[in-house]
Amino acid sequence: MRLLTRSLAVGAALALTLTACSSSSSDDEPITVGGFNFPESSILLEIYAQALEADGFTIEREPDLGSREIIFPELTEGSIDIMPEYVGGAISSGFGETPATNLEEAVSQLTALFQDENVAVLDASPAEDADVFVVTSEFADENGSSLADLANAGDVVVAGPPECEERDTCFAGLQEVYGLDNITFTTIAEKAPRLAALENGDAQVITLFSTDPVFSDGSLVALDDPEEFTPPQNVIPVVNFDVVDGNTEIAQTLNAISAAMTTEGLAAMNGQAAEGQQPADIAAEWLADNDVSSS
Repeated sequence: MRLLTRSLAVGAALALTLTACSSSSSDDEPITVGGFNFPESSILLEIYAQALEADGFTIEREPDLGSREIIFPELTEGSIDIMPEYVGGAISSGFGETPATNLEEAVSQLTALFQDENVAVLDASPAEDADVFVVTSEFADENGSSLADLANAGDVVVAGPPECEERDTCFAGLQEVYGLDNITFTTIAEKAPRLAALENGDAQVITLFSTDPVFSDGSLVALDDPEEFTPPQNVIPVVNFDVVDGNTEIAQTLNAISAAMTTEGLAAMNGQAAEGQQPADIAAEWLADNDVSSS
């Protein structure tokens, strides 16, 4: 998937400052980078934060803030300056809109939605971490490997985090788009208990991320989505306009990170986190292998 060009909204904002490019100093206001409450978001937060610190900016970190429903008001109200976001999720659960299934159209949609909130949308990365519905390989062999096949699978329990139940891009959308009246939802917030429920039969389907390292041994299957009701979930930096407008280096560095990031790289970093490595160390290793600083 090719890298998207910088959004028009950001381009317009940055064009005003090309002749007044500024650098950070210890006297500047710190820039707050926030993140969701799962390891990949913490890793991306650290990549953003460490890269910007290398450019001379003072960074405050706010990891593990919770779900989008909790964090979004802080972003749009300016308590958080920068976040690694996901295109489709930001549109659907952040703004309650239906995302376009085409990535470029979805980025344009997100840019327009954020513009009134004083938030700039930078370049989308080729790296994508999509929400997927997962079954065991045995279940797939018996019932099929598509979400549509769930209609003939008997009573099916779907397990996921609490916010999934009402989301149009998660359980609620699964029911509506595929017309499934044989599925019920149970809340299991954490991944490990979700996997245990799948293994012991308490749930037949669980939600995970497509870059989760648990797929490596072939025992789990992400169900196909022929109706494409799950939107593109490419990683994308979103930044307070007031921050990016005065510092073009921020956009340059974050866009360079987006360009260098890959889906395979995300999965590899998630694997490192699963082995117990800390997000800051994983991020430092990735940055050592990728030249993204604007300095």
